Amino acid sequence: MAAREPERFISHVSASPRFTALVRMANAARRLTSISVLRTYADFYSPSFWTIRAARTDDDSVAERALRIAGRLEARELDVAIERLANLLSADRRQFDSVSRGLLPFATGDSGFERDLYILHAARLIWIVEGFTLAASIPAFSGRHDMTRDDLIDLALDLRFADLAEALTEIFPVTSEAPAAFDALTEAGPADAHAGYPHIAREIAAPLRALDAAIKEVTVSVAHFYGAFG
Repeated sequence: MAAREPERFISHVSASPRFTALVRMANAARRLTSISVLRTYADFYSPSFWTIRAARTDDDSVAERALRIAGRLEARELDVAIERLANLLSADRRQFDSVSRGLLPFATGDSGFERDLYILHAARLIWIVEGFTLAASIPAFSGRHDMTRDDLIDLALDLRFADLAEALTEIFPVTSEAPAAFDALTEAGPADAHAGYPHIAREIAAPLRALDAAIKEVTVSVAHFYGAFG
């Protein structure tokens, strides 16, 4: 109705205290809306971001990890979904702005946000990129496990860094016992023949847990900025 008959909509709002309160709530939400921040997340979920990252480094291992992430993002098309949502929200917001001009003094437009909010999102994005990169650094492993390396990367893309760390502890245990058949051997083997994968726990799993905690903390901070708590 607001888009089709804006004048009638304005008259309804003006005649109803409850309707006026609802529009005030909508305007408050409008002031806290940043489509640009949403599109920035879409950029980081775009394969292009990671292929460009690969092209701009001379380190083959860094490029390999970036391309591995790009491959999974290409398959899942997460950036397309986020951009589609951003476009829908942007179109709705534009219609709302058009109607709200007749509802002054509480109409609003783009006025930017406090610097702290942008800093929070920037920190969150940096940690997300670090989590993706750690997931892409997981070495190949045998098919006897129920998960593939692509499955583990997908956990990271879903921001399930704690779950990913738990999966790594099962696939790459810190210690590994020798098979029972080896008990009959009389010749001693290397001391670390079955030492497990402590470097995976130290260099990938532990940082992933730390990132998971940090991202959750900054997400709560973002929620508090919007008053979404309690």
